[in-house]
Amino acid sequence: MGKWGEDRFKKLQEARATAGAKRLALAAQLKDAAARQAEHHAAEEAKARRFADIDIDAALSFIAAVPLQRFDLAFEGTGTLNRPTLDLLRHFLAALVEQKSAAVLQWPTAQRDAAILHPLAMLAMLGSRAATVTGQHRWCPAVHDMRTLYFPWRGGGTGSDQRGWLVDRDKILTPNALHRTRGLAGEPEATTPLGMLHDTLGHLTRLKLRDQSLPHLAHPTLAELFPIFSAEGGPDARPMFASPRHELFGRVRHGAAIDKLTDHRATLTDPLQAPFALFGIDARADLRTALSAPALTVGRGGRPPDLCLIDLNPPGLNRLGPGWEEIVGRFLEALLAHCPALPVLAVTHDGYVQRRLAHLLRQSKAAKIARRTALDMPIILRRSSDIVSADPEIGVVSPITATFQSTAGASVNALSALAEAARAIPDAVTAAAIRRSSANLRRASALPCGLRAAYDGLCALEGQAAAEAFLEERSEANVLGPVQAALVTGITGSARSKLMAAEAAIAKAYEQLDHDTPIGSAVAQLGADYARKSDFSILVFANPTDLRLAERRFAEDAEVNETLRNRIARGLLKICHAGELENLLAQLEAGGNRNSWKRIALIAPPIAFLDRLLVRSWLPSQLLIICDRAFTGRVAGTYGSLALHAEFAGSGRIGARMTVLADAAKKEAQARAVGPINLVLEERPALDVPDTVIDLVDTDGPVADALLIELESGRTLRTRPASAMIRHNRDAAINPFDRAIARELAAGDAIVVPDRAFVDAARRLLPVELLARNWVKLYHDAIIAMLPAVSGATLAAKARTVHAQLQKRQIRATSVAAVQEWLNAESYRTQPAEQMRPHAPQYRGDFDALLAVLNIPAGLADKMWDEGIEQLRSDRRRAGARMAQAFISVLVDPHGVGGELSPDVRARIAALRTSALDHLDVVRRIDQENARDG
Repeated sequence: MGKWGEDRFKKLQEARATAGAKRLALAAQLKDAAARQAEHHAAEEAKARRFADIDIDAALSFIAAVPLQRFDLAFEGTGTLNRPTLDLLRHFLAALVEQKSAAVLQWPTAQRDAAILHPLAMLAMLGSRAATVTGQHRWCPAVHDMRTLYFPWRGGGTGSDQRGWLVDRDKILTPNALHRTRGLAGEPEATTPLGMLHDTLGHLTRLKLRDQSLPHLAHPTLAELFPIFSAEGGPDARPMFASPRHELFGRVRHGAAIDKLTDHRATLTDPLQAPFALFGIDARADLRTALSAPALTVGRGGRPPDLCLIDLNPPGLNRLGPGWEEIVGRFLEALLAHCPALPVLAVTHDGYVQRRLAHLLRQSKAAKIARRTALDMPIILRRSSDIVSADPEIGVVSPITATFQSTAGASVNALSALAEAARAIPDAVTAAAIRRSSANLRRASALPCGLRAAYDGLCALEGQAAAEAFLEERSEANVLGPVQAALVTGITGSARSKLMAAEAAIAKAYEQLDHDTPIGSAVAQLGADYARKSDFSILVFANPTDLRLAERRFAEDAEVNETLRNRIARGLLKICHAGELENLLAQLEAGGNRNSWKRIALIAPPIAFLDRLLVRSWLPSQLLIICDRAFTGRVAGTYGSLALHAEFAGSGRIGARMTVLADAAKKEAQARAVGPINLVLEERPALDVPDTVIDLVDTDGPVADALLIELESGRTLRTRPASAMIRHNRDAAINPFDRAIARELAAGDAIVVPDRAFVDAARRLLPVELLARNWVKLYHDAIIAMLPAVSGATLAAKARTVHAQLQKRQIRATSVAAVQEWLNAESYRTQPAEQMRPHAPQYRGDFDALLAVLNIPAGLADKMWDEGIEQLRSDRRRAGARMAQAFISVLVDPHGVGGELSPDVRARIAALRTSALDHLDVVRRIDQENARDG
């Protein structure tokens, strides 16, 4: 045995040799990795260049001349692709050639199945090559086939539209003949399967024998020209991309003798090598498994896709359901992680969906890594929903002016509460269900009469079953259902408080809607107004049922009803619903007196109907829209952004109409920006007419930004720039009073300036107690609703819990008994209305702290204090020499405010509004106070 350390040198040499071998192996690995990466980049570049030689204009020119014939519903005449479908196909081909992603918006209508672009692109590519002559042979260069990844797969629904369109076989055979002679000219085929496809297409020449006997079998359909494979989810799903979903050339197989001649369909339907194949991925499928399936992986014998088509038109969105954003976001993340260079073409009909797609791509981690966050967002203007209906380009359109008359009330407050609740819900499906319930509430509030009158009217007109079916989705139970279902799940925190606030707001809204709707009140006034007019007008309701209910309401006033009937008989007035309007406008446009029709009034129109109306080349010049206040905000937001798009912008284009509508909607939203009840009828010194200066500034002494408004009566108003005024618009359709800010007034504006007699009469007509009770009742209801969430077995225990939390906020109240009195709202609700008093903290800060502890929304707390609690406390009434802002709500929004009041009080409000016309004064000049003093 040798001494220790004798083999040290030997071991050192062995270690060095091992390390050297490892370095050599690592260098080889790095070299191989670099080679593979270079090979991958070269393959990607070659793949991107595969379609670079496609002439898009030539391809579209060819496909535009291909006759298509519908035969599944009726054997109709032939047609060719219309303009918007060709535009959509151009974006498809551009994504292949330029390797750029885009989200295309079809507006206002859409081709519902975007999968039809795949066979149309296939035919366009095959027919895009120009003929070349070599010797005696006439041929064309080869075209590479494409593979399309389609999402979301909808089972048998995908491609259903394609199965109804016949393609003229001669238009397929003519360019295919050039491809078949390419081999005779000694030119290579792109791939062997592609050559087999050309041979199979050549067999279609035998179909000419069926032209007379079986014409519907003499031509193939779009759906049978290419194979479709699918990857589905669920326990009963078939293996991913294992077999085609239908038989290739199945309908024409016998007539073309495909199975008798050389039959290549086994190769053409092999998922590993099938040319022009479409691979659909279901939303439930395992995305990683689907994207790495053998059919789509080069290393496993397949070929990767060349384009991803995301179909988010109505059928696709319905398939994905309420959580579509999450599902699409997950798909994009998996797709770009697996295929970072793959171009994506998304097609939708909804501007919101287009914007959200761009947002999802910007937020995608895989897109950031692949540097693919950029997304083109083109818009295709189309009026047709199929591929051949005439849809010429819309050029110059007639100019219009637009006026909105909006209403508010408890239903609009409920819509706002539902929107807040939906935003607070973390679950996308539950939030979508709540948004759908808000749509049902909007339908209920858009009725031309109250729910009770609607039920009685429909029972008389159509029977009880039809009445119940129509009103079911508009019922309180239907709207409350998703909110209560969310509460049952045990959700906590701010989301629960907002759900409970929405529940209370819905109950309050239906108390009003049961008697009358704000829209119905406005319609009644509009009918009386139209009875007095002598010009040519059109009155349009959203649906046939609303029209019948409106006619029944007009009939309640014999004089108005008789006058309207006379105007209709004389041809001065036409009343219809949205489904009849297009034919009516077409008749008027074709007639000789279309310019006589100046006004068209739309009653609670859906925004989709308004979209379709805007694209007409001719419309009556004056557009009046009666709607709820929330609709004005939606119109302003939607059309304001669309009007700036290059597709719509320009003089005389649709963008000009959109701008008019957006500006009018924004103006109306500002003019009606008042609370549902904002009457502060306090004991104040009234305005005295002889006073030359009416001071509306509460603060004594100079104010830096005060305005001095000179009036034609010789008086001067001193006010702050943001003070609310009531402006009179004599040209308004039904409501001449608008809310305006002092700084927005201009010379010539008429405003309401009440005197002492007017204020005194208002106090007699509208006692403050009556108007404040609803808010005090809502305050008590909110306390009762939130009390179960407070820990404690008894009311006293709950009071101690709340008192302990209030002490941390350093409020003035220190007594547990006082807190228990505030929480004992259940006993106060049973008191007679005339004895109703708010049992609440004395000071505003304490009140805010109490409601914050109980998780009652701050916006609701402001209304409760300002319009309820403070109004019923005589010791809180203040005096001041200022205009009574009490009248803003009842003048600006009488239909929304008055809906929750008794008929007697509504009659008093009408008298007050009539009296306000006697107190108009005109603005002569507006100055800054400091500027004048200087």
